[in-house]
Order: sequence, then structure tokens, then C-alpha cells
Amino acid sequence: MPFATNKGIKIHYEIEGKGEPLILQHGNGGTLDSWHIFGYVNDLNKDHQLILVDARAHGKSDRLYDNSAYTAETVAGDYAAILDDLGIKKAGYWGYSMGGRIGYKCMLRYNLSRMNYMILGGSNPFGMRTEQDKKQNEESLSMLRMAIEKGMEAYVDFFEKRVGKMSPERKAQLLGTDPRALLAFNSNSSTWPSSESLLPRLKLPCLIYAGEQDFGFAAAKEGAALIPGMPFVSFPGLNHMQCYAESNTVLPVVRKFLTGLKK
Repeated sequence: MPFATNKGIKIHYEIEGKGEPLILQHGNGGTLDSWHIFGYVNDLNKDHQLILVDARAHGKSDRLYDNSAYTAETVAGDYAAILDDLGIKKAGYWGYSMGGRIGYKCMLRYNLSRMNYMILGGSNPFGMRTEQDKKQNEESLSMLRMAIEKGMEAYVDFFEKRVGKMSPERKAQLLGTDPRALLAFNSNSSTWPSSESLLPRLKLPCLIYAGEQDFGFAAAKEGAALIPGMPFVSFPGLNHMQCYAESNTVLPVVRKFLTGLKK
């Protein structure tokens, strides 16, 4: 079971397939198994060395309860440590939801030189811009505080109402998450600085997408517009969870993007 170490903290990852290296980063409360469950791995491993990562506080990676363990720079260091562990200089990066936020706010700011391209789904580069953003964030943190005392079931119900109905496997992942570690992660990540000012100068090839029924669709589209010449792909009728789970809809778009990089 491979682990990379970043300043004493173990980050779990797995390798699938051969070819150009591509990091896959799951969403909030998930594990790297999501990419298997939703069919991404079996499709992509024919042409790529997939590097599936359990984000810190998730899956088999170390779970820490100090908010300071989850700064944007620290989290970015986890992926540099993984690439160093594998002897890889540069890789592609694909993150969805929380994974997209990590891409925007950690990788672009601190690991840009290690990235060949980025695919960011269901996320945006902005911080807490509005009172509504702040209210929704505080509701989420409050539910996690309650989960520490009463269990994750209530948080799972809350999360599902926000992102859309989850598969049994995805729900089981969230139920198995340590709420104290997730609270520490989310408390810090909600304060990560916006990457808005970095985007107009960005030269890295990127693909950004979101479901049109995603609660964050407008912000995702607005963020993509800040990058010159950036393709933004919208998926009609899909909410946040569906745009992750329905790989048969998303993968053709991603494959077209990846094929275009080779020309």
C-alpha cells in the first residue's frame, strides 16, 4: 500500500495503468475508490498512469485534528511528495468538487511547475465572497460539529440535500469519514485565498466543467471566464453529484481534451 510522506504526514495513493501520469483527486468526504466506483479508472488506465490520491483527512491518509495541518501550501505539498515518491517531474491533475478546489487554490499557487494540465470539475477559484457563501459554509461546519457528538448520519443527510442524491457506495464513504478531521480540513480550506488574480495570466491548458443544476454552476462558469481562451463545458440537467457519478457523460469530453493536448 503506497504512502508518500509530507513532513511526517502519510498520504495514501494508488497507481493504476501505464502511460502519461494523471493525478485524480476526489471530493469532500470521499476516497480514491470513487474513481473506481464511477468507472473512470477502467476507461483511463489504458492510456494513463493514474495516480489516485486519498486527500489528507480522507480514506487511508493520515487524519489530523489541528486546523493548521490543512493550509493550502501544506496540502499542495502532499502532491509534490507523491510525485517525488514516484520519481515523476510533471503530471496532469484532475480534481472534482473539493478536488477542484485543491486544484485552483493549492496546485495553481504552489505546484504549477509540476503540472502539465488541469481538469477541474464542480468547483470555482473564489473565496467566501457573499453572505450566502459564508452562511452555507457555516452551516456545513456546524453540521460537522454536531456529527462529532452524534455521528455522521445527520451530516450525510445535509450534504446530500446540497449536492444531490448519492450512490450507496459514495454515502458509505462519507459515513466512514472522521468528522473531527473533516471539520479541521473544511475549517481551513474555507479560508484558502482566492486564486482569482492568478487566472488571467495562466498559460497552463485547462478544462473546466460543471453540471447546470449544480449549486455552484454560476461561480464555476465565472471562474473559467477569467482564464484567456479557457473552454468551459456545461452539462445540462446534471447536479453536483450527478456530474461526478455519470462518467459516461463526462469522459467523452475529457478524452477529447486529452487528445487535443497531443496535437
